[in-house]
Amino acid sequence: MAAVRLCRCRCRALLSRPAGALRARRGLAAGPEMHFGFQTVTEEERREKIYQVFENVAKKYDVMNDSMTLGIHRVWKDIFVHKMNPCPGTLLLDVAGGTGDIAFRFINYVRSVRQRQLQRKLKHHQNLSWQEIFESYQKDEFNSLGNSQVVVCDINREMLKVGKQKAQHLGYSEGLSWVLGNAEELPFDDDKFDVYTIAFGIRNVTRIDLALQEAYRVLKPGGRFLCLEFSHVSNPLLSRLYDLYSFQVIPVLGEVIAGDWRSYQYLVESIRQFPPQEELKAMIEDAGFFKVDYENLNFGIVAIHSGFKLAAAWRYLGRYLGQNLGRYLGRYLGQNLGRYLGRYLGQNLERYLRRYLRRYLGRYLGQNLEWYLGRYLGRYLGQNLEWYLEQNLGRYLGRYLGRSLDRSLRPVPAVPVPAEAARRFPRGEPPGAEPPPEGQHAHRASAA
Repeated sequence: MAAVRLCRCRCRALLSRPAGALRARRGLAAGPEMHFGFQTVTEEERREKIYQVFENVAKKYDVMNDSMTLGIHRVWKDIFVHKMNPCPGTLLLDVAGGTGDIAFRFINYVRSVRQRQLQRKLKHHQNLSWQEIFESYQKDEFNSLGNSQVVVCDINREMLKVGKQKAQHLGYSEGLSWVLGNAEELPFDDDKFDVYTIAFGIRNVTRIDLALQEAYRVLKPGGRFLCLEFSHVSNPLLSRLYDLYSFQVIPVLGEVIAGDWRSYQYLVESIRQFPPQEELKAMIEDAGFFKVDYENLNFGIVAIHSGFKLAAAWRYLGRYLGQNLGRYLGRYLGQNLGRYLGRYLGQNLERYLRRYLRRYLGRYLGQNLEWYLGRYLGRYLGQNLEWYLEQNLGRYLGRYLGRSLDRSLRPVPAVPVPAEAARRFPRGEPPGAEPPPEGQHAHRASAA
């Protein structure tokens, strides 16, 4: 009886409490409030609603992606895989990748890299026999991915089912596996994967911080985290047009193509509730990743976030170098660079100048001196020689000719004849002289 009375008292006390207190107790039991699009729901309700959304759209997921983005999502995913730049032997975990778009692109990329490696290998083996080359090629051909593996992990069975059917239709089987799992509690060991990718999925995770911690846990030291997700547009005008298209067109496409207005209304609203680029970057850094950055595509409609998991030793080493390397390097350079550089230049500069200046100067003069001389000297002479001759040649030539002509035309003075010679030679010829010709006598007579 006492127990029954105690139970009745507790029930009365509970019923006598205000309604707000009862709702608070229920909310506390159900978990913290969260956003489902623009709605406010509990954590458990959000998980159930998101699961239902992707279960409804799984069969039309690829068709709706092409319709909503006009096919641009394929370009975004190609850029995403090229930024990953995987090599043969890479172990990839693709979370929330149910339809396999990233996994298939990863396989194609690794196969192309592997094919280029085989071609380079065959070029270096030109001296092998045909049988040896054939056997080597066949051995490598059977392992076209170079031991690479991709694990697709998704929480939704319908999405995984669609992805498996798609892989079977496209012929993807080697190096590909499918796992049902939650991004907040991954069913994998620590330090297992080289790369962790999540494309258009982290926005639908209930606890993003737990998903990032799990990504850090399963990555190997030196592993890389990559996230492709819708983000916030930086251009105000484009943002308005983007909102208009998102809220007025995408839900209508969802109703027409997939027969589901509400699911695509949630997808649009969830993009607006998702953290902006800088905030998501801070969350990734809080999870323990280093060298975190992001790249906006199409003015921020989509962003690619990247980060690396570093081992503790490398992390502390990087911190130490970042704090001390600049100081010590600056001190060393300040003390020694001027001295060593001065000594080196003092020893070698003169030698280099002698060696190279002579050669290059000779070549330059040999090519250009004739042209410069012909051009400028000819122009100078053409302008000044005529003036010089006109001004000076007439004066000097006239002076010279005047002196010479005056000297040549000046009369020769007559030499006086002694009286004795005149008496002895009255005609003026000395004895023994030949008589002059007749013309000369006539000339002398006329002159007299």
